[in-house]
Amino acid sequence: MILLKKTLILLLITNFLFLISISGCDNTAFNNKNIDINRIDREVDKITVNIVDFKQKEKELFYTLKLKNGSSHIIKQNVVYLSYPIIISPSNSMMNKCKVEGTGNKLDIKPNEEVMLHVIIPNEYFKNNPKIDSEHPSFEINGYFDEVTQSAHFMKSGTILTSSR
Repeated sequence: MILLKKTLILLLITNFLFLISISGCDNTAFNNKNIDINRIDREVDKITVNIVDFKQKEKELFYTLKLKNGSSHIIKQNVVYLSYPIIISPSNSMMNKCKVEGTGNKLDIKPNEEVMLHVIIPNEYFKNNPKIDSEHPSFEINGYFDEVTQSAHFMKSGTILTSSR
């Protein structure tokens, strides 16, 4: 009787693990959407972030950024950050994890729509620190195309090339 109970329990556990492994390998979410990673990368490249205004005050810097959705998708949700790279050597820098989030953002940014964002950076963030490259601000955008799902997530970062400084 004890052997039968142990065998039954073992059989139930084995079946349970088998069912979990089958459902864990399900790719229908990706297959149904026919996601083309190269196409998504091309769409992300069409999203731009530019500096349209810059003001330096005594204690802080004020940036106005223009986020343009040049893709053919709705940016369902996103967040944009501005940061200054960390100088490693005269010809090398790295992304700074200390970043400031832009304000004034919105949900559901339609294709070809532009949104103006504002960023305030206190002078203490970079002043008197030769390792911070405040002349070449960087941006980072994290968002979702069309729906807030893992498969629709995108990220883009880089130096903001057009600056009115």
